[in-house]
Amino acid sequence: MPDPSPSQARETILAQCRPLGTETVPLDRAGGRILAAPLRADRDLPPANRSAMDGYAVIAKDLETAPVDLTCTGEVAAGSPRRPRVRPGRCVRILTGANLPPGADTVVVVETTEEVGPGVVRFKAVAEEGTNIFRRGEDAKRGSILLGKGARLAPASIALAASVGAAQVRVFRRPRIGILASGTELRSVGDHVKAHEIRNSNSPGTLAALRESGLAEGIDLGRCADDPAAIRRKLCAGLRRCDGLIIIGGMSVGLYDCIPDGLVECGCRMVVRGVAMKPGKPTLFALSPEKKPVFGLPGNPLSAIVAFFEFVLPALRKIAGAAPPHYSTFLVEAAENMRSKGGRTRFAPGRLCYETPATTLKVRPVPTQSSADLVAAGRADGVMIVPADQREIPAGTLVEFHPWTLR
Repeated sequence: MPDPSPSQARETILAQCRPLGTETVPLDRAGGRILAAPLRADRDLPPANRSAMDGYAVIAKDLETAPVDLTCTGEVAAGSPRRPRVRPGRCVRILTGANLPPGADTVVVVETTEEVGPGVVRFKAVAEEGTNIFRRGEDAKRGSILLGKGARLAPASIALAASVGAAQVRVFRRPRIGILASGTELRSVGDHVKAHEIRNSNSPGTLAALRESGLAEGIDLGRCADDPAAIRRKLCAGLRRCDGLIIIGGMSVGLYDCIPDGLVECGCRMVVRGVAMKPGKPTLFALSPEKKPVFGLPGNPLSAIVAFFEFVLPALRKIAGAAPPHYSTFLVEAAENMRSKGGRTRFAPGRLCYETPATTLKVRPVPTQSSADLVAAGRADGVMIVPADQREIPAGTLVEFHPWTLR
């Protein structure tokens, strides 16, 4: 049976993912979390007609001709409960954010006025009714939905929640995802390495991605040599401890690629094994007997990064309760010609750039040596998608681009 296309594999994986439940957390700990219930306005926003500028609250009919002198009878600042009435021939000094006093229907900016005597203000220009006023409820009405279920609580969203008194918010529970790196050749980051050894770069990178995304709590399960019994113990222990696993390395069909068999021995059911893509073909997805998701990523670093953003991150967005769409894509112009061997969908690292003058966003291919080229991955902003049946992309062509962003 042929390997599924990347889009088919992604949809198959997403169909198996579900949120884990909900919890209530204080607002100051809710950054990056996903709302499990709509956020509603507790009152009209703004709650009253307010001044948008420093100036004077007036009746517009008094300023149908200019210049005209009005008597100033008071002042209202932001936060003041004072409500001096504005009557014909009168005005009230008002500061930005203050509630519009009764009787007034317009605010005139201070720059177009002049104090010409004690309590007398000259208005140099005519004014239209309603100028420089934030109207009650123009942003939102009481009870209206400000953020829907599935919205991510970004900094602006946190500020919005605070403005409507949401000291606590209901969010989806964040999954605990175990990270296990497989390979006898792996050593810790600080170790001295010999020519036949490599430092474990995949685990630190994946853990950092989980932290930055805010979608899951990453649990470092360490490294495991290519030993079937040891791998089985690590996998079974990880499944007991975590809500899901990301395993990196040991996914292919080589003599020492023991992860797939180890998962089967732990009772897991294979859902996806192999994807028609380059790099990233050995990507795997399985479900434990408890329906916990298990992601198997290729050990080559560039392949692992591509597979993480194409399959793991969209799945984690859904598990974390985020509203669709669960993956990011947009069209961008190719900055130069690019060739492909075809046969499988290619995910070519690219760097976003602006031509001079900076009017058009484009993407420039990042040369790669292999699927292990971590240097190229570090220089890329994401990947350009080259369809399996396409062997050349001329400069200027709009190409599908998947950014390596985590939000």
